Amino acid sequence: ISLRKAHPAFYMPTAEMVREKLNFRGTSKGLVSFEIVDNANNDCWSKILVVYNAKPKKIQFELTSRWWLAAIGSTVNEKGIRQVSDFVKIPPSSMLIAFQK
Repeated sequence: ISLRKAHPAFYMPTAEMVREKLNFRGTSKGLVSFEIVDNANNDCWSKILVVYNAKPKKIQFELTSRWWLAAIGSTVNEKGIRQVSDFVKIPPSSMLIAFQK
């Protein structure tokens, strides 16, 4: 909750802004991923990656650039847990939030 409250990109005020700033990266059975771009709603993070893994097993999610992890599984740190590139393993029935400044 504190991560959402600290980042205005997670509560964009209009449908038009959501259509402009939120881009789905991919969906499949048990997986949804999207990016929030362009410092949406004046957020300090330029890009945010959100991946929901509803599968009962961990997945390997391909990345196209370097990201800071803000949340993965039950671990959350707004300043960044660690940097990742190439791919990241997401635990079962959990989510990932990553950012670029």
